[in-house]
Amino acid sequence: MTVDRIVASNWAILDESESDWKSHAAAIAQSIQVIKKRLQWKKLMVRLDLLSAQLNNQTYGMILFLREV
Repeated sequence: MTVDRIVASNWAILDESESDWKSHAAAIAQSIQVIKKRLQWKKLMVRLDLLSAQLNNQTYGMILFLREV
């Protein structure tokens, strides 16, 4: 069973003392999903920073060009 299928099953997350394997699986699967989303967000932030730097360089170059004209 995949993480996505476990989360989609909507199994209840019970207190740890209940010792229910479905509950443990659901809690772990949800944690894994959160970690994956955070990692994807960090990748997007890095890409956004790179894009921003490129745009800033292009804008600065355009300003210098317009000053010369």
